[in-house]
Amino acid sequence: MEIKTFLNQYQLNLTDDLAQCFAIDTCPKLVWGISGSGKTTLMLSRSAYYMVAHEYKPNEILNLTMNKDATKYCEKYFESTFEGLEKPKMIDIYSFAYNVLKKYMHFHQKPMRKAYKELTPIIARLCKDFFNLLISKEDAMTLMSEISQYRNAGSSKSTLVSSVEGVDLKLLCDEYAAMKARKEVMDYDDIIWDCVSALQSDSALLKELQRQYRVIHVD
Repeated sequence: MEIKTFLNQYQLNLTDDLAQCFAIDTCPKLVWGISGSGKTTLMLSRSAYYMVAHEYKPNEILNLTMNKDATKYCEKYFESTFEGLEKPKMIDIYSFAYNVLKKYMHFHQKPMRKAYKELTPIIARLCKDFFNLLISKEDAMTLMSEISQYRNAGSSKSTLVSSVEGVDLKLLCDEYAAMKARKEVMDYDDIIWDCVSALQSDSALLKELQRQYRVIHVD
């Protein structure tokens, strides 16, 4: 089936640039776009196209979303837009990475750290203890984002400063890491990076996932 025929059949209104991303012979692809530009629609339409035009099985297509609410939205959109097609696998990226990591730890008989879903209270407590600051939940969420940026900044860490007045970002990051080590817990960044490390070190697990999924989309 031609891409244009598929788009017309399901009444999909995609820009020419997005429609070009349907091709399966030039992967991987990185699609940049602002919120509402059609990236999620592209992901789900592309999944359906593989199933209709190339007879991929639903369990051979993995769609990773940013959170559980996004997963629910994608499932509803797929059901309403591609009526009659079985849904491909859809899961938020953190749950997927956690499941992969859990499988890796079990196979290698290593202890699995607990994943903290809500860490803003801990950030607020650290700010009170080390900077004598009482911060709002919004400031705590901002600091969580800044901690993530700091961790992934590499050699440019020294140039980063917090937008929350009175917070020493380096000290906060150090104390936050020490707290996680003491409590043996993970945050969302840890889940992703530990999963990456697990797949890099365990070729058998990586090949298992590669055999299982012919297509992987990350939204």
